[in-house]
Amino acid sequence: MDTWFKQTKELTISLVSKLSVTGTKGESEFGSYLNELILRTIPTMDPNAITVERTLDDSVERHVVFALARGSGRKTVILSGHFDVVSVDNYQDLAGLSACPDQLAGAIVEQLRAKARGERDELVLSDLESGSYLPGRGALDMKSGLAAGLAVLQRFSSEEASEGNVLFIAVCDEENSSHGIRTVMRLLPEYMKRHDLDPIAAINLDAADDQKDGSEGQAVFLGSVGKCLPLVYVIGRDTHAGAAFEGINAAYLTAEIVKRLEWSSDLVEESWGERSPAPVCLKQSDLKNRYDITTPGVAWCYFNYLTHSRKPTEILDAVRRIVSQAMDEALKELRDRARSLGVDPTGLNEPPRVLLAEEVMKEIDEIGLTERIREVHREHQGKFAGDLPQLTLKVIEAAASIIGLRGPVAIVALGSLHYPSSQVDRGNPWHSRFLETVQEEAKSVAEKSGRAIKLRPFFPGVSDMSFLSPHVSSEEVGRINANTPALPAQLVFPCEPLTFPVINIGPWGRDLHQWTERVYEPYSFEVVPELVWRVTKRTLKS
Repeated sequence: MDTWFKQTKELTISLVSKLSVTGTKGESEFGSYLNELILRTIPTMDPNAITVERTLDDSVERHVVFALARGSGRKTVILSGHFDVVSVDNYQDLAGLSACPDQLAGAIVEQLRAKARGERDELVLSDLESGSYLPGRGALDMKSGLAAGLAVLQRFSSEEASEGNVLFIAVCDEENSSHGIRTVMRLLPEYMKRHDLDPIAAINLDAADDQKDGSEGQAVFLGSVGKCLPLVYVIGRDTHAGAAFEGINAAYLTAEIVKRLEWSSDLVEESWGERSPAPVCLKQSDLKNRYDITTPGVAWCYFNYLTHSRKPTEILDAVRRIVSQAMDEALKELRDRARSLGVDPTGLNEPPRVLLAEEVMKEIDEIGLTERIREVHREHQGKFAGDLPQLTLKVIEAAASIIGLRGPVAIVALGSLHYPSSQVDRGNPWHSRFLETVQEEAKSVAEKSGRAIKLRPFFPGVSDMSFLSPHVSSEEVGRINANTPALPAQLVFPCEPLTFPVINIGPWGRDLHQWTERVYEPYSFEVVPELVWRVTKRTLKS
């Protein structure tokens, strides 16, 4: 397996050296750079087998890259990963070295030796002094994964009479709105038809973070969590603070909603021995933009909600139910407090309404003002292209104003792109055979390397696995679109479920997205490409 190490490390350093922060010129230019790198490092690759395509429905010019290594027959295994990285701002005075791993390692060590603070800094220092970790922006997330895929592509391309085909796909924009992988899934059917390929499995190459001994990061993930961003827009009744009992404070209503949804056990799933992360509030605010002595009339909040198998419609219904309970409880509490102060609570007796975005938009359509909403969307789309919850807020604000909603009302929407969960279907005969291959090869590589490799049911972070093989019905697609006002024409899922299984085999390291991001070299540069190679070759022979 040591035959992989030098090549994978060199490829990682080459990829890291070209900074490709999401939404920047570096990301826009990376597709061409990757094309050149593949041709330079894989001399047997046919230049015509590499395709660089611009992303679709995207305000930013950036690209996805297809590189096909042909063998015999139609069977094809897809190796996929993203090349965009998060900002380097948190490197501060070391930002200029963030794409230079060797120099960066020495600079971090020097800095921490002078002023290491706490166990976290001591761990960084120990890791880098060991020589087993490579730092740099994207070294872990996830250019070392791409490097492993490129190393496998190179070996496959150099073999004579290989059975099957390997399609390497590198995408942009995983860290923001997933324009890259969504473009791939729109282009892939025609691409496969044009090249006469049959995709039978996909391996995502994303990275895992493990702050302990690596046992959780050294893993094959057989699925991925899904993600929703439930957003709640709350309308109360503003009033002068001196006449507080004549209004309903939207900030108070929103606080009760956050209280109910934060870490809600009703929204946590147990699957295959693992528990999904609890929902957590990412934003809570009223919408006053200046100081005055009027109570907040409107407020909003939204939540990060990771799922195993729940459908978006189930999520929306569950959130709606909890929001309704929260509104009822908040108003009951206000009535009780009013009575305790000798105030007649009659003005608080109107029952609250909780609507879904699709219901609000249906009412807009019925009165013939849908074009007004589209105008609002166009007006704010450029400003909030990178902040879909804010764009959602602007659209919902406009819709609520147009139809004259009067509080107490809450509107529940999806505030960003929905990421479907992904799982190997153990009831599908082909998926089961593929799973057996993965299990057996993971065991064999573990024994050979002396490194334990776990099989875990869910990749714990949002990843492109959600789009490589999403099982989303046409009915679900309709509901998702109807309740995601920020993306009326850009949500793209195949309406018919794709049939191939998707797993994740990738590097592990520590401190994703932080200035101390670093990849663990022995596992990531040796074990990962070996395991990807073995699973790929055996799958193509199945």
